[in-house]
Amino acid sequence: MSENSILKALIDDFNFRKSTLRADRNQYTHFLKDEDARRIILFSFGHIIKGVERKATLVDLAVTLGRRVRQKLRLSRNSTAACHVGFFVLVSFFEVGLLEYKLVKTDKKGKRSKYLTYTVAVKNRKSLFDLWEELNTEEEIDLFPVNTPPEPWTGPMHPLGYSIIKKSSPEVTSKVNAEEHQMLFDVLNKLGSTPWIINKPILDVIDYYAENDVENNPLKYKQEKDIEKKESLYIELSSIQRLARKNVDKVFYHLYNTDFRGRLYPNTAFLHEQSSDNAKSLLLFANGVPIGEEGLFWMLVHGSNTWGNDKCELDDRAEFCLQNFELFLSYADNPYDNTGWMKADKPFSFLAFCMELRLLQNWCDAGHPQELFVSHLPLFIDGSNNGSQHLTAMSKDEELAPYVNLVPSQLPGDLYALVAEKVWTRLERLEMKVPSIVFQQLDYILNEAERLQKEYDDSPAGSEKKALAYTAVQTWRNNNRKLREALYPVYWNRIKDLKVRRKICKRPVMTSAYGAVPYGMGQQVWDDTRTINEYLGKQEKLWASMLGRELHAACYEDLKGPGSLLKLFEQVADIYNDKHEYMAWKSPVTNFPVVQNYRQPTSNRTWLSYGDSRFHVVVENWEESTLDKDSQKLGASPNIVHSLDAVHMAMVIHAADFDVAAIHDSWGTTAGNMSKLFPLVREKFVELYKGDPLKHILKQLGCESMMPKRGNLDITKVLESDFCFC
Repeated sequence: MSENSILKALIDDFNFRKSTLRADRNQYTHFLKDEDARRIILFSFGHIIKGVERKATLVDLAVTLGRRVRQKLRLSRNSTAACHVGFFVLVSFFEVGLLEYKLVKTDKKGKRSKYLTYTVAVKNRKSLFDLWEELNTEEEIDLFPVNTPPEPWTGPMHPLGYSIIKKSSPEVTSKVNAEEHQMLFDVLNKLGSTPWIINKPILDVIDYYAENDVENNPLKYKQEKDIEKKESLYIELSSIQRLARKNVDKVFYHLYNTDFRGRLYPNTAFLHEQSSDNAKSLLLFANGVPIGEEGLFWMLVHGSNTWGNDKCELDDRAEFCLQNFELFLSYADNPYDNTGWMKADKPFSFLAFCMELRLLQNWCDAGHPQELFVSHLPLFIDGSNNGSQHLTAMSKDEELAPYVNLVPSQLPGDLYALVAEKVWTRLERLEMKVPSIVFQQLDYILNEAERLQKEYDDSPAGSEKKALAYTAVQTWRNNNRKLREALYPVYWNRIKDLKVRRKICKRPVMTSAYGAVPYGMGQQVWDDTRTINEYLGKQEKLWASMLGRELHAACYEDLKGPGSLLKLFEQVADIYNDKHEYMAWKSPVTNFPVVQNYRQPTSNRTWLSYGDSRFHVVVENWEESTLDKDSQKLGASPNIVHSLDAVHMAMVIHAADFDVAAIHDSWGTTAGNMSKLFPLVREKFVELYKGDPLKHILKQLGCESMMPKRGNLDITKVLESDFCFC
């Protein structure tokens, strides 16, 4: 460590300030006086980077940091103490000029807040990443990959100071033991011992486009106009690059644990298989496997999937790549001039496929047998509307099964298109009731709304003109609300393109299985559709909200099996709310202790001091809390579904005698092992549902008598379905 290093400056500042701590004045931070400054900074750094990337508030980041420090040092939970400890760490980063705090006067929805909120931002980007380079030789940084397999899980707490269940209460975590949960330990330890390496050619391409402002740039942060989003995307990408460079030519590992539903997560930030396309494309299994006789087929299917050609038969997907074989090789040979790969749904993962294809071709050109080519590239198969698949399997809904691919079919089922058809049938019925005199007002409404909005947008920020324009917009909308409500079906029925209708319905349908509410669906329509075309860009937010209600009704009423279960789980939550108890059950097969520990925290006001500034902040005190009934009701459906997809994932990993990557409803392995993974995922899904997990969960919740009428789906048909996980 050089005399003028940033790390040394941080350590010196931390040491000086901790020397001034007194037991009678610093009750929450006095213990830091005996702690090693270097150690505290090392395992705080990863959390700070993640916090600024997520634009965390000052209080939230301070509490997160403080909790981790206290957890690492085996200290009891105390949110107020954690806030003071985390803030003490952050002050050193303020003092050396790496970070700054900013006053934010608007909330997440852009409205002005009556509360003063501070966020933490990067002040000196270069120095912060220079510090990262200094730390690149360190092994004690939280949230970074490690170069030796982490010690195995043997109990509820890991030797590194992590809980086996993220953010869970000690009462729940303490229930995890080797006698009841050996399968869980085996799965976590198997994932933790899976070695990874970096795909260096892809890293070179990412580095090139990060360093050069070329016209056709595939990196999202280069395209982003919003300053805050651009900074967040930059931090994410830079973090991925630095972690990748640190591990180039090295084998690395992740430590895994679970959330409270049993879902599996790596404790690494940024560079892992559950991250963005930038990160996934950089990952290779260290243990390569010969592709064998079927491996090329699965490589081609994967290539077609990453391109976005995934709505056809598997053979057709492979054929798509064969027809474009030479073109795809040209992308690998010169990705800087041959930029067609950038049009893929997942451009960097698709380019990684092209490069693997080139390695295979070179191997064969050298006279080697194709089946002996050793591939390290992870290939992925995903669940098809996985939440709806679980609800359909639980309800045994044979009518819906083809649409979520639980039975064999010639082409993939399309739940989004089905719901779009149902919704537009409803809209057509509503439109028939609209008087012709109202019908004719749509163009006036669209044009006038556009004119008023343009006046507002063109007015100088903070000016009186902008304030008057805002008032004019709101007054006009209020005065014409009834007319706009009446025109709602007329507006949406002008959309005749079935693909656009499907796209409008996609995210609301996807989230319906996880308890999405009408308001949330309307917000999704508003967020997702305004850039599809010029017409949708003119939609009134009121119309998006009203369509959200229509979508919600269609998902609950027209998808009969899943809809009945969504209503059932809400009723069960109401029963537990009336008893003032948390819903809790043990997952089938894994015995994982799921507890809906939704709480309303008490608020504790405290002062944070920095120089001449004092911050009067509110800390959410989770140690003293009451049942959050609204969250319990909203969470019941998604948590039951997620607990079952977690069981399915664990069953597959536990049974596999090869390396598997885990992404909730997506499994990854090498081309040489995909012919084993493909049937295994189906076999374990059938095994899970032969055991009737709905009955298992309702019995544990004391609600077995509420079992709804179910259909006659033969779950073993999943074994014959190409498209349920593909």
